[in-house]
Parts: sequence; C-alpha cells; structure tokens
Amino acid sequence: MSDIEVRSLTAGYPGHRVLAAVDLSVPKAGVTAVLGHSGCGKSTLLRAVAGLLRPSAGSIRLGDITVVGPGVWVKPEHRAVGLVPQEGGLFPHLDVAGNVGFGLAGSRRERTRRIDELLDMVGLPGTGSLRPHELSGGMQQRVAVARALARRPRIVLLDEPFSALDAGLRDQVRSEVLAAIKADGATALLVTHDQDEALSVADRVAVMRDGRIVQHGTPLDLYRDPVDVGVGQFVGEATILPATFVGDALSDCVLGRVPVRVPTAVPPERGSKGHLLVRPEEVQLGAPDRTSRWTAVAVQYHGHDCLIELESVDSPHPLAARVLGPATVRPGNRVGFTLAAPPLFLPDQP
Repeated sequence: MSDIEVRSLTAGYPGHRVLAAVDLSVPKAGVTAVLGHSGCGKSTLLRAVAGLLRPSAGSIRLGDITVVGPGVWVKPEHRAVGLVPQEGGLFPHLDVAGNVGFGLAGSRRERTRRIDELLDMVGLPGTGSLRPHELSGGMQQRVAVARALARRPRIVLLDEPFSALDAGLRDQVRSEVLAAIKADGATALLVTHDQDEALSVADRVAVMRDGRIVQHGTPLDLYRDPVDVGVGQFVGEATILPATFVGDALSDCVLGRVPVRVPTAVPPERGSKGHLLVRPEEVQLGAPDRTSRWTAVAVQYHGHDCLIELESVDSPHPLAARVLGPATVRPGNRVGFTLAAPPLFLPDQP
C-alpha cells in the first residue's frame, strides 16, 4: 500500500514550470529517496506534498485522503505530515523541549512524556533544557526530526537535512535519524542530490530530471539496470563507451567484441547503435604488462579501495577500474585487464 500517491502533478512558480506531470508512489513505512541534480524539481515536489506550494494540475493522496485534486485543497496543518528542512529551523528563543513540544496537544505530563520519548529516540536524552545555540549541527538536525515526529505524523518529509554536516558526522546522524523515523512507524520521503546517500539508506529511489521522474525502483535496480546513460552515470561511477549491438548478446566497441547485458523490457535490434555502461568494479586488472596498449595514468586511493584510470592510444575514452586495498599498479604502468561481468548495452534514444 502507498502512503503517498502523486499523479500527473504539474507545479511551479509564475512564468516557470518546475514539475511536469510527475507520477510517484511511496510505499508505507519505508524510506523513499528522490534523487536529482540541483534545480531538477525535487524540493518543489516535497513542498507540494507538504502543502507549501499549490500545484496547477494533478493530484496528491496521503494514505486514504486526497489532499490535492480537482476542487480539493487540504491545508498544510491538516495533512498529518512532519517536515524536516535543510537547516534545522529551530526556534532560537525556545529550549530543546520547547522546540520539540511546539504545538503538541495534551496535558503537561503527556507532553513531557512525549518529549522525553522523542529525545531518547533521536539519541539526545537529557538535553531538553539546552538552547539551539548550545547544540552542534548534528544535534540540531536530530531535534528538528524529534519536532517533526512529535504529533505522530504518518509521513515525514526530509529536504536534504544532512547536506550541511561534515562527512563523518553525516553518516552517523543520518543513520540515527532514519532509525528514529522507522521506530516511530512513519513513512519517510527524503530529497537528496547525494547518490551515495540515496543508494545506501533508501528502500526505493526515484531519479528526477528536468521536472520528471525518469526511473523509480530499488537501489539495486537503478544501479544495475538504469533506463538510460544519464541515470547510469548519475547513480554511480561508470565509463561510457560507444558501441554497436551485433546480436547474440555481443557488442562491438573499442574493447573489441564483448558479451553484454541488454535491457529486458525493449531488447535492441541487431546493428543498433548505443553505449556500454562499464562499472569500475567490472574491470578486473591484471599484472603490469609491457605489451598491453592500456596505460595507468592516475591512481586515486580511498583507503578501502583504489580507482585507477586507464588510457589507450586506440581509444579516446579512458576506462576506470576499481581494486580493493592498495593499488597493484602505478601511473605509467602498462596493464592488461578483463571484464569480470558483461556490461550493460543501452541503445541510443530515438
């Protein structure tokens, strides 16, 4: 069952259309990420779901209730959603308890119990008397999440809430925040431009481009079977090589005639022009080989692995290979390689 159902949604600002007939289904009690470059419309979509922007066409259903549609407009305060903005947006004149409990109904004892429960849930017990300026950036974001969950919304909307945090803190806070949302039984819709974030924490990912959802599926679906070259490059590192499909799951390219995978929905015809999407982990390096026509020109060490860039006099397209641990070759070494798995052949779009 979907907790958020968006259909043919069109929205924007005077003189500028941002969303163009967007369709999106968000399953109940999970994390769905909307991933895209800056300016693609993902925050506009979030604002429309929250009720902060009135669409010009289309519909939005939250649970069993239509909140946007022909002749229907439910105000933001009646949508039972929690919103976590990019910057925590805490009230500076209120302490942590006041921020979390702002607008919370019930007796003082009930409010206090709920505030304490939420602060425990986001890993901040005993901080109720602190002021926002006494908190780190990560603590402020967790307080913002506690405030969003205070009234037990069915849906929590997160607008790039971790982007301002440094890398080490970002992973920790993100894990704690999403665990708290799941523990409260809410459905999360996360807007992000960070591919690693979307692929690592979301149950499903919707890739947005130019105001449209171009692909929606599990992180594995998007990484292994992108619908086009643009999605393939956006959701992970890849080398893109021009190629011709010759049939029998084979393709001709600068690497020679190689086995390939093809899209199952619309298999390419023999002779189709397109591109191979070669992931770095699919390139398996051999030992340095002075007879090879491929040369290592750069080595990027990331601790757990290395990314090695290869070039050949026979190809204008460099090739990336990933190896675990320290590099086995150095810049200037000629090196051979094999493809550990057939790359994906994507036919050119008509």
